[in-house]
Amino acid sequence: MKTAVSRVFFGALFWSAASIASAEDAALLIANDDYFRLGDVPEVSALSDTADILKNDGFTVFAGDNSRSREMWNLAMSFRDASEEADRLIVVLGGHIVHSERDSWLLGSRTLSADALTVGGFGLSVGAILEVLGSVPGGAVLMVAASDDELDVQGNIESGLGTLSIPQGITVIKGPAQELRRILSSDLLNPERSLSDVALRAGSSVEVLGFTSKRVSFAGETPVAIQNADADYWDVVRSMGTLEAALSYLDRYPNGQFRDEANQLITEFREAPVREAEATEDALQLTRQMRIDIQRSLSTLGFDPRGVDGIFGRGTRAAIMAWQKDNGFDETGYLTGNQIGILRAAATRRAAEFEEEERQRQLEVERQDRAYWDATGRSGEEADLRVYLERYPDGVFSDIAKSRLAVFNEERRSVEEAEERAIWDNVVTTNTAKAYRGYLEDYPDGLFSADARARLEALEGGPASEAEIAAARAEERRVANSSITRLLIERRLAFLGLEPGVVNGQFDRNTRRAIRRFQRAQDLAVTGFVTQQTLVRLLVR
Repeated sequence: MKTAVSRVFFGALFWSAASIASAEDAALLIANDDYFRLGDVPEVSALSDTADILKNDGFTVFAGDNSRSREMWNLAMSFRDASEEADRLIVVLGGHIVHSERDSWLLGSRTLSADALTVGGFGLSVGAILEVLGSVPGGAVLMVAASDDELDVQGNIESGLGTLSIPQGITVIKGPAQELRRILSSDLLNPERSLSDVALRAGSSVEVLGFTSKRVSFAGETPVAIQNADADYWDVVRSMGTLEAALSYLDRYPNGQFRDEANQLITEFREAPVREAEATEDALQLTRQMRIDIQRSLSTLGFDPRGVDGIFGRGTRAAIMAWQKDNGFDETGYLTGNQIGILRAAATRRAAEFEEEERQRQLEVERQDRAYWDATGRSGEEADLRVYLERYPDGVFSDIAKSRLAVFNEERRSVEEAEERAIWDNVVTTNTAKAYRGYLEDYPDGLFSADARARLEALEGGPASEAEIAAARAEERRVANSSITRLLIERRLAFLGLEPGVVNGQFDRNTRRAIRRFQRAQDLAVTGFVTQQTLVRLLVR
């Protein structure tokens, strides 16, 4: 534990000295405020001039506005290459951000969807960016302005920035874009402001995580002199090496020079029992099937592991902790062999209770089913049979009800077909376009619909020659090649009562038929394609 604290302290001093000797700094700026499918994020535009701020401070800036995924990747790779020789690194990201249990992604401006399988193809991994920043502990900052919008995401993906795994010595600043710009221009690049000062001066809407030393500024200088009393007290705390000593330092110096180191020491003390529990569980060498059985047991007892897949992620660990709390165990999130036995036995008992409850429920459902059949379906009347099936579509007597209804339906179908044949005979006798249209309106998919369309076509005149149709098709590509023009044409056809079908800018069979009707009425070549002459008469009238 002392080694870890010293590593942060000496890492910060080493970076401070290196920064004074060199000025090779690199920055990555990606601000996506204009999205093709997702909602826009106008507030991110506040980051647009931060590239100039960083360049004026000596940074080589790799910047992109409203970048697609591949553009973001290329910028990130260029930044990564530059980071190998850099003394200071800063990354500013703004736009729609989503996360899973393992990582977060800044979505590109042309993102189509966000789910567990595709998000990596549309976004820039924040975890990968943190790994790059981890190469310069004490001299790297990540600033993130994530949209507050709730996106329509799928699977285990959620909107917003998730929990980050921040490398040692890296500072992360999260908040609104306008606040990040203010911090960058007034505090972060100010040599008189330590990283601790930056955190203290941040507004209530900003969160500063990770490395926030009071003794080091991002400019690489030491703006605040070390006070001997504070340093002496910390030396005693380190020599004692206890949780109580670290807590006493923060109680005496809540904003002291070694606040970060004290918090880290406290975290290590408090995580020690968890590490021991983790080691105990690891020694059990649980197989994938054993882990699946544990997740099933947790689910059976009402502790949701967020998936039964044999992978113990954050959801499973949280479920284990909740179960341990309910059963009086230390809430470590890791299981001992004894706890697994107790968990399995409790789940077996609960599963048996579920089975009995389900059996009783099924008996009651069947009792109600039979009673309802006696009150309705047993009469054999069509209306009663339909009432029964509406309530019990898969009931005890559903097959009987369906077979009886089939008889009624067949009888009705015979009557309807006889009526349709009589109407068709009358239409054929009349033999007019109006009669055929009336038949098709009443029976669009009727027994004689194909014959009606053919006779209607014959009465209204045949189509143009193949050569005329080919020429008209080519001419349509020139005069009606945009979806807006096609939409206007469809609207005009609909207004004229020519029934072009759905008005959506896409010409289908109904649209072609409406065009032919218009051309016949206008004494034009009947091709079904919009020529220049057809377009003029349609839209100018």
